[in-house]
Amino acid sequence: MSLPLGQYPTRTTLESIFKQAQDALPEGFRVMDKSEFFNAYLQEEYGATEKFATPGSREFTDEVIEMEPAND
Repeated sequence: MSLPLGQYPTRTTLESIFKQAQDALPEGFRVMDKSEFFNAYLQEEYGATEKFATPGSREFTDEVIEMEPAND
């Protein structure tokens, strides 16, 4: 699962990658929500043992900046 080299991802590309990730998960597993991801990142990157709050809903939102695909 990767993004096209040197191009901003479109919403379609991101949705496709997310769907591939979900489909690749073993039975009984799910994609982390926003809070779980943020805290796992802080623990892995900095060794943080605290749980930090994330603003907004627990789920990632649909608010994305869409870039126009390159016309090559």
